Amino acid sequence: MKRREFLYLGPGVCMLPWSIPGKSPEGQAPIPEPHFPSRLYQFVWRNWELANTDRMAAVLQTKPAAVLGLGASMGLPKKRQMSEDQLARLYITVIRQNWHVLPEEQIIQLLGWDRQRYEFTLKEDDALDIKLGLKKPRCAPLDL
Repeated sequence: MKRREFLYLGPGVCMLPWSIPGKSPEGQAPIPEPHFPSRLYQFVWRNWELANTDRMAAVLQTKPAAVLGLGASMGLPKKRQMSEDQLARLYITVIRQNWHVLPEEQIIQLLGWDRQRYEFTLKEDDALDIKLGLKKPRCAPLDL
Protein backbone atom coordinates (compact mmCIF):
# COMPACT_ATOMS: atom_id res chain seq x y z
CA MET A 1 0.00 0.00 0.00
CA LYS A 2 1.33 3.41 -0.89
CA ARG A 3 1.52 6.24 1.60
CA ARG A 4 -1.10 8.30 -0.24
CA GLU A 5 -3.56 5.35 -0.21
CA PHE A 6 -2.96 4.82 3.49
CA LEU A 7 -3.58 8.49 4.28
CA TYR A 8 -6.73 8.43 2.15
CA LEU A 9 -8.12 5.52 4.24
CA GLY A 10 -7.13 7.04 7.59
CA PRO A 11 -10.33 9.01 8.32
CA GLY A 12 -12.44 5.99 7.40
CA VAL A 13 -10.61 3.83 9.92
CA CYS A 14 -11.54 6.28 12.67
CA MET A 15 -15.22 5.70 11.88
CA LEU A 16 -15.03 1.95 12.56
CA PRO A 17 -16.97 0.74 15.60
CA TRP A 18 -15.11 0.46 18.90
CA SER A 19 -15.42 -3.31 18.95
CA ILE A 20 -15.16 -5.96 16.27
CA PRO A 21 -18.35 -8.01 15.74
CA GLY A 22 -18.10 -11.32 17.53
CA LYS A 23 -15.23 -10.04 19.68
CA SER A 24 -17.28 -7.74 21.91
CA PRO A 25 -16.34 -7.92 25.60
CA GLU A 26 -20.01 -7.76 26.56
CA GLY A 27 -21.01 -11.14 27.88
CA GLN A 28 -17.46 -12.37 28.16
CA ALA A 29 -16.27 -13.91 31.37
CA PRO A 30 -14.31 -11.71 33.77
CA ILE A 31 -10.54 -11.96 33.93
CA PRO A 32 -9.76 -15.07 35.99
CA GLU A 33 -7.62 -14.78 39.11
CA PRO A 34 -6.69 -18.39 39.93
CA HIS A 35 -4.63 -17.52 43.02
CA PHE A 36 -7.91 -16.98 44.92
CA PRO A 37 -9.88 -20.10 45.88
CA SER A 38 -13.11 -18.37 44.77
CA ARG A 39 -14.56 -15.00 43.81
CA LEU A 40 -15.80 -14.67 47.39
CA TYR A 41 -12.24 -14.57 48.73
CA GLN A 42 -11.26 -12.20 45.91
CA PHE A 43 -14.12 -9.87 46.87
CA VAL A 44 -13.15 -9.81 50.56
CA TRP A 45 -9.45 -9.31 49.74
CA ARG A 46 -10.05 -6.45 47.30
CA ASN A 47 -12.55 -4.60 49.48
CA TRP A 48 -11.02 -5.07 52.93
CA GLU A 49 -9.61 -1.53 52.98
CA LEU A 50 -12.24 0.01 50.67
CA ALA A 51 -15.60 -0.68 52.31
CA ASN A 52 -17.08 -1.12 55.75
CA THR A 53 -17.97 -4.58 57.00
CA ASP A 54 -21.70 -3.92 57.16
CA ARG A 55 -21.87 -2.88 53.50
CA MET A 56 -19.75 -5.85 52.39
CA ALA A 57 -22.05 -8.16 54.36
CA ALA A 58 -25.14 -6.59 52.77
CA VAL A 59 -23.72 -7.21 49.29
CA LEU A 60 -23.03 -10.86 50.20
CA GLN A 61 -26.40 -11.19 51.96
CA THR A 62 -24.80 -12.37 55.19
CA LYS A 63 -23.83 -11.08 58.63
CA PRO A 64 -20.76 -8.89 59.27
CA ALA A 65 -19.27 -11.64 61.46
CA ALA A 66 -19.07 -13.95 58.42
CA VAL A 67 -17.13 -11.31 56.45
CA LEU A 68 -14.78 -10.75 59.40
CA GLY A 69 -14.27 -14.51 59.67
CA LEU A 70 -13.32 -14.76 56.00
CA GLY A 71 -10.86 -11.89 56.39
CA ALA A 72 -9.32 -13.49 59.46
CA SER A 73 -8.97 -16.83 57.64
CA MET A 74 -6.92 -15.02 54.96
CA GLY A 75 -4.71 -13.33 57.55
CA LEU A 76 -5.98 -9.83 56.83
CA PRO A 77 -5.36 -7.17 59.49
CA LYS A 78 -8.05 -5.98 61.89
CA LYS A 79 -10.86 -4.33 59.93
CA ARG A 80 -11.04 -0.56 60.30
CA GLN A 81 -14.29 1.41 60.20
CA MET A 82 -14.08 4.06 57.49
CA SER A 83 -15.79 7.44 57.69
CA GLU A 84 -18.37 8.56 55.13
CA ASP A 85 -15.83 11.09 53.83
CA GLN A 86 -13.26 8.35 53.21
CA LEU A 87 -15.83 6.15 51.49
CA ALA A 88 -16.93 9.06 49.27
CA ARG A 89 -13.37 9.56 48.01
CA LEU A 90 -12.75 5.89 47.15
CA TYR A 91 -15.58 5.37 44.67
CA ILE A 92 -13.40 5.03 41.54
CA THR A 93 -11.17 2.48 43.26
CA VAL A 94 -14.22 0.52 44.44
CA ILE A 95 -15.65 0.40 40.90
CA ARG A 96 -12.29 -0.54 39.38
CA GLN A 97 -11.51 -3.24 41.95
CA ASN A 98 -14.93 -4.88 41.54
CA TRP A 99 -15.40 -4.53 37.77
CA HIS A 100 -14.45 -8.17 37.13
CA VAL A 101 -15.81 -9.52 40.44
CA LEU A 102 -19.37 -8.25 40.92
CA PRO A 103 -22.37 -7.53 38.69
CA GLU A 104 -23.37 -3.87 38.40
CA GLU A 105 -26.22 -4.20 40.91
CA GLN A 106 -23.83 -5.37 43.63
CA ILE A 107 -21.27 -2.67 42.80
CA ILE A 108 -24.04 -0.08 43.16
CA GLN A 109 -25.06 -1.64 46.48
CA LEU A 110 -21.45 -1.66 47.71
CA LEU A 111 -21.14 2.04 46.86
CA GLY A 112 -24.50 2.85 48.48
CA TRP A 113 -25.62 4.66 45.32
CA ASP A 114 -28.57 4.47 42.97
CA ARG A 115 -28.29 3.34 39.34
CA GLN A 116 -28.59 6.88 37.97
CA ARG A 117 -25.59 8.14 39.93
CA TYR A 118 -23.57 5.04 38.98
CA GLU A 119 -24.28 5.41 35.26
CA PHE A 120 -23.57 9.16 35.36
CA THR A 121 -20.24 8.51 37.11
CA LEU A 122 -19.19 5.89 34.57
CA LYS A 123 -20.02 8.19 31.69
CA GLU A 124 -18.91 11.57 32.99
CA ASP A 125 -16.19 11.05 35.59
CA ASP A 126 -12.71 10.87 34.11
CA ALA A 127 -13.90 8.76 31.14
CA LEU A 128 -14.20 5.84 33.53
CA ASP A 129 -16.35 3.70 31.22
CA ILE A 130 -13.72 3.91 28.47
CA LYS A 131 -10.89 3.09 30.85
CA LEU A 132 -12.79 0.04 32.11
CA GLY A 133 -13.48 -1.21 28.60
CA LEU A 134 -16.89 0.31 27.73
CA LYS A 135 -18.78 -2.93 28.38
CA LYS A 136 -19.02 -4.71 31.70
CA PRO A 137 -17.98 -8.39 31.73
CA ARG A 138 -20.77 -10.69 32.84
CA CYS A 139 -20.43 -11.62 36.50
CA ALA A 140 -22.79 -13.87 38.38
CA PRO A 141 -24.21 -12.47 41.62
CA LEU A 142 -21.94 -13.19 44.56
CA ASP A 143 -23.23 -14.41 47.92
CA LEU A 144 -21.97 -16.35 50.90
